[in-house]
Amino acid sequence: MVADAHARHVSGDRALHLLQGSPISAASDRAKLEFASSPVGRAVAQFVQWEQTVLGEWKAGLIQEAAGPEYNADQACEELHMLVNSAPVVVFSFSDCPWCVAAKALLAEYGLQKVLRQETAGTDTNAVGDENGQVQLALHEIDKMGKRGKRIRAALATVTGRTSMPNVFISGRSVGGFTDGYATEREGSDRIDGSIFVQSDAIPIQAILSSEEASSLANIGKWTWRRSAGLESLHNSGDLRVMLQKARAIMHTTRRAS
Repeated sequence: MVADAHARHVSGDRALHLLQGSPISAASDRAKLEFASSPVGRAVAQFVQWEQTVLGEWKAGLIQEAAGPEYNADQACEELHMLVNSAPVVVFSFSDCPWCVAAKALLAEYGLQKVLRQETAGTDTNAVGDENGQVQLALHEIDKMGKRGKRIRAALATVTGRTSMPNVFISGRSVGGFTDGYATEREGSDRIDGSIFVQSDAIPIQAILSSEEASSLANIGKWTWRRSAGLESLHNSGDLRVMLQKARAIMHTTRRAS
């Protein structure tokens, strides 16, 4: 069954996920939110988190293979780097995934709900702005981006070790998904002055990785908030508000400087 599903993914023209084609993927956003917060939804999320921990590298290899023989890891990672640094918050999502819907609904609670449509060939991207029209969030629905979405998902797997969606970036680094993030036992700390935000050796937004660095799983720490347990956990702890405020300030300062 796994082999058949992988074969369909390899031969298909867009990125696929576990629940695609199921009744829940066709349900309303309200029903998706209810499912994500239900005991069954929580159990599914825990299973996906366990699967990521145990089978993460194997799944990443399958996702990279599914991107097709023309997939170039260096080029894909360079493109991803530009995307994740294009706005204070960048979300990679499946349009019909319950946890992606939940992540977008949560971010909307922080004022990221004014959608400004970007018409760009070969993409399915929404730019969400503030009252001044400044882009605050870029949303990429990778299941609507054709083969480019498959390549971006493969690049995400390479640099963050994650294959599931959503994958949420703040200040150019991934906080993980809605209910799961990155192991707290990794070396280093993302806490400075008591708030989770940035390592002392990191330069948010302006950080530039070479192709070799971008392609190396050994550099995952440069692409992730290593003490993040996911978007929901950051919200519950109050850290998300701090991260968003600082991310917006950094982007505003960077744009003024340029």
